Amino acid sequence: MELRREGNVVPLAPQEFKILKFMVQNAQRVISRDERLNEVWGCQRYDLRRSVDSHIPRLRQKLEVDPASPVHFRTVHGFGYKFVT
Repeated sequence: MELRREGNVVPLAPQEFKILKFMVQNAQRVISRDERLNEVWGCQRYDLRRSVDSHIPRLRQKLEVDPASPVHFRTVHGFGYKFVT
C-alpha cells in the first residue's frame, strides 16, 4: 500500500493507513473514537482510546496543507472526527 501526495510518497504507519482507509470509506460521516477503535483495531479496549486519538494529528501533519486549519480531517467536538473530501 502506498499513498502519494502531489507525486511524492507519503510514509504512513500501518494503523495510519487503516484509519485513513476507514475514514475515506466513510467520508462526510462523523466517526466516534469508539467506532474507530472497533473498526480499525477490532476491539473496544478502554486503554487504547487515547492512542486512537493520537493518529488523527499525525495524519493531519502528513496530509493536510495546513495542519493547524484542517480541511479534510475535521473535529466534531464532543463526538469524533469526519473526513471531508
